[in-house]
Amino acid sequence: MKYIIFGANSDIAFELSKILIKNNCEILLASRNSEELKNKETFLNEKSNKPVKSYCVDIQKNQDLNKFLDYLKKDIYHLIICSGYMEVPEINHKKIMDINFEGPKNLIEKIINSSEVNINKISCITSVASDRQDYRKKSYSLAKRRLSEFLKLKSENLKTEGIIIQNIKPGYVYTKMTRDIKLPRILVINSKTAAKKIFKNLNTNNKNIYIPFFWKYILVLYNLLFKIKVLK
Repeated sequence: MKYIIFGANSDIAFELSKILIKNNCEILLASRNSEELKNKETFLNEKSNKPVKSYCVDIQKNQDLNKFLDYLKKDIYHLIICSGYMEVPEINHKKIMDINFEGPKNLIEKIINSSEVNINKISCITSVASDRQDYRKKSYSLAKRRLSEFLKLKSENLKTEGIIIQNIKPGYVYTKMTRDIKLPRILVINSKTAAKKIFKNLNTNNKNIYIPFFWKYILVLYNLLFKIKVLK
C-alpha cells in the first residue's frame, strides 16, 4: 500500500513523511510549491529504502486534480490530506474556504468516484476549531466545520464499500502557519509531536481523532462556557 501525502509542504506533513519512510512505507508527496516539494523529495529519498516520488498539484484547481488522478496508478492507496491555510486577520475569505474545505472535498469526491484509483482509507486533517460552537465567527473555523461535516457524511455513505475515513483534529501546533499567532504555551505542541500522534492512529479504525486527546474535553468545556455566555 502507498501513502499519498497531500499538502506535503506543510510542517506536519513533512514530519509525518519522515516517520512513514522510517517505517519502510512508500509515499507520494503532493503539493503546490514545486521547488519546496522537490527539496523534500530529495531529502526523503536520501533517508528512504523505497523510492519517494512527488507530484506538483494545486488543490484549488479542478484541472490539476483531474491530472493528478490520471497520474495515479492502480495501486492501493491511503490518502492523507494535510492541506491548510490561515490568515490573521482574515482577508481573503475565498482562499481560506477553498484550501480548507472546497479543495479537500473536491479531491475526496474525485478519488472516491474514480474507477482508476483504489483507496482503502482517507485520513484528513481538519482542526479542533471545527468543534467550536462559535465556528461561524471566522472563515477558517467555518471551513473546517464544513469539511468535518462532509467527512462524517462520506464516512456513513462508504461503510458498505469498506473505505475508512478519519477526521484528525489537531489543537494548537507550532508551525510556519501559526508562528505569528500568540498561543497559550501550555497547550501548544510542535509539528514533530503532532506527526507522531497522527502516525499512531493511521492504522486504527478511529474516525474522530484529537491531537492531543485532551482537546476533546477542552472543547466540551469551551462550548459549555459559550452556551452559558449566550444565555446570560
